[in-house]
Amino acid sequence: MNAQLRQHLTKQIEARTPFTVRFVGLTDVKYPEMIVQAQLNAAKRREQIQQEEAELEVSKVKLERELQEARLNRQIEIEKAETEAAAQRAQSQTITSAVLELRRIENDRLKLEKWNGVLPTTVMGDNASVLKQLP
Repeated sequence: MNAQLRQHLTKQIEARTPFTVRFVGLTDVKYPEMIVQAQLNAAKRREQIQQEEAELEVSKVKLERELQEARLNRQIEIEKAETEAAAQRAQSQTITSAVLELRRIENDRLKLEKWNGVLPTTVMGDNASVLKQLP
C-alpha cells in the first residue's frame, strides 16, 4: 500500500509543484476485526503446519535410527554366522580317523571310571516281554 500511495502522490505532486516525494508512510492503521481474525487464523494454521512438520521430522529421524540399528544387528549376526562357519570348517578339516578313535577311547575310559563294577541282573531283548535272568 505504501508503494502504491507513494507512486500516486509522486505523480500528482510533481505535476503540480516543484516538490519531490521521498517517503510515504501510514501510521495507526486500524484493520477491521474480520481481517485481524483472518490473519490470526492464518498464523495459527502456519504454526500448526510447522509443528506437524517438526513432529514428522522427529518421527523420520527415529525410524531412520531404528533402521540403521536393525541393519547393524543384521550385519553383526552375519559376521557371527560367518565366523562360526569358518570355525566349523577349520574344525572339520582337523578331524581325522585317529582323532575320532581317540575320542571313542576317551569316552570308553570315562564310562569305566563311572562304572561301579556291578553287572546288570536283568537284560531285555528286542521283544519287551522277554526277560532273561543273568547268572
